[in-house]
Amino acid sequence: TAPWTAYLRLSDGCDNRCTYCAIPIIRGGFASRPEEHILAEAKALAQGGVKELCLVAQDVTRYGLDTEGRLTLPALLGKLSDIEGIRWIRLLYAYPSRVSEELINTVARNKKVLAYYDIPLQHASARVLASMNRTGSGKEYLDLIKRIRAATPDAVLRTTFMVGFPGETEEDFEELLDFVRLARFDRMGAFIYSPEDGTPASEFGGRVKGNVSKARYKRIMSLQQEISFEINRGLVGRELDVLVEHVNGSTAVGRTMRDAPEIDGAIKVEGIGAKVVPGSFIRAEIVDAGLYDVQARFTASNG
Repeated sequence: TAPWTAYLRLSDGCDNRCTYCAIPIIRGGFASRPEEHILAEAKALAQGGVKELCLVAQDVTRYGLDTEGRLTLPALLGKLSDIEGIRWIRLLYAYPSRVSEELINTVARNKKVLAYYDIPLQHASARVLASMNRTGSGKEYLDLIKRIRAATPDAVLRTTFMVGFPGETEEDFEELLDFVRLARFDRMGAFIYSPEDGTPASEFGGRVKGNVSKARYKRIMSLQQEISFEINRGLVGRELDVLVEHVNGSTAVGRTMRDAPEIDGAIKVEGIGAKVVPGSFIRAEIVDAGLYDVQARFTASNG
């Protein structure tokens, strides 16, 4: 990664036991890293010039449950935000049923913790989710999204969906499309189910034909492109903080809080001054939007 961004691992393994996933087989059960180790690593990263911490795990929201008997991610976020030099804290890979009110309120109150919710939902059909051994339903997920946006109206929601899971019917898929239309995710990815050796789903019947899965993938991604473009157009006229990653003359390319590194889009900023360098923060007004990326004009330096 760039020297101003780092990934900080909170745990190893996973206890969720989704029927399609081999990670628990390969890496074992969920094990939180000791808090003191995480904080020491974060301090060392900050002293080395890191400004953005991306917290990662198979399920960041489960942190502390195995060691403390309760979810301690909100408390950890408070301690990480006290570290001098860290400006952005980004959470990656949250499990929907463990996005608690305490976590939502922590994100809303703590200016360093970005209101960027990466929650891989995988599907919206309760029947398919049960077959995946995942909790929840489209209705419950919409309620979660409503609560997040009520606490932080500018929250960015990212998710991923799987199409073509064994037994997925056309009705299940249409339910998923309806859910995507209602949820209006800022960022969304999709992938076609592929069996992994040793997983329960690899033995399931009801395989979806390859051409059907590909058609479903194209349909859901086409729908999301429309939504993404509409959301980006709605950003025109707004000023946002930008973490600069590349500079070429009077043009900078970077990311806003809406953009996770190597995953999401980018923002191109025109009219920067000579003092703007990679790794610095600037303010920029969005002037144009595409499907995934936006263009902006420089308004001020911001540290």
